[in-house]
Parts: sequence; C-alpha cells; structure tokens
Amino acid sequence: MMGHDTWGRYEGGLARTVKILNMCGMALLLGVAIIVTSDVVLRYAFGRPLTGSNEFCELMMIVIVYFAMARVEEQKGHIRVDLVYQLLPARAKTALDRTMVILGIAIASMVVWEASVTAMRLFKIGKISDILGIPIAPFHLAMAFGFAAFCLVMFSDLVRSFSEKAEA
Repeated sequence: MMGHDTWGRYEGGLARTVKILNMCGMALLLGVAIIVTSDVVLRYAFGRPLTGSNEFCELMMIVIVYFAMARVEEQKGHIRVDLVYQLLPARAKTALDRTMVILGIAIASMVVWEASVTAMRLFKIGKISDILGIPIAPFHLAMAFGFAAFCLVMFSDLVRSFSEKAEA
C-alpha cells in the first residue's frame, strides 16, 4: 500500500492535471464564444459567415465537455437524485456510494478504451472533418484523456472513502 506521502503526491499531481484540463476547456469555450459571435456578426452585418465555424465549434465542444468532467467530479458537481438515498442509514449510503464509484470507474474505463481504439483506427484511415479537413482522431483521444482523468478522480475518491472509514 502506498504511504501517505506518496498518496499525497498522487492526489496533488492529479489535482493539478485536472485543473489544467479544466483551464484548457475554459479557454476553448472562450474561443468558441468568439468564433460564434464573429460568425453571427459577419453573417448578418456583411452577409459573409465564417466557413466551417459550426464544424469547428462542434469539435471544440468535445474537448470542452470531456476536459471538464474530472473537475466536476472533483467538486462533486454531477447531478444526483437522492430522494431515496437521504432516507438510508449511514452504512448503506457509504456502501451505495462506493458501489456507484466502482461502477462509474468500470463504465468510464470502457469509454477510455473504446475512444482510444477508435482514435487509433481514425488515425490509421486519416479521417478528417468534412468542411475544414481537421483530423478527427485527436478529438477521440481528448475524450479518452478526459475520461481517464475522470476515472482517476473517482479512484481517488474511492480510496479516500476507505481511508476515512479506517481513520473514523
């Protein structure tokens, strides 16, 4: 088992990585907002829309969404429906929380795998977007990377839930 010092470094590095991913997503969101605004102004003021702006924004949204997932998990910002959950005793809540995290890790890991396999296949065939000719594979890799960070945050939460139980 890793010592507290090693685990602390792992969590610190993960937190920094998640923060960087989130900041990249926010920067891309700003870029998308600028492109959409420019497209609207050019379209309606000058009758000259930006060619491929919708396609570019669609591709950027992939990165924006998946790079933010780990940060949202870190802040416990994902939606939960807890009508029944709040009625459960503490031990049942803990067991349910751990089970859901394990299932989340399993499902997200499958997404990481499939997105990676798809990205490699798209790299091999040279798939590009229809209008701008942007390679599609890097966006699948971004999805895989975002989901991998999401998995690592959930794993960290799971380990922390067991260590909090041991310390209590």
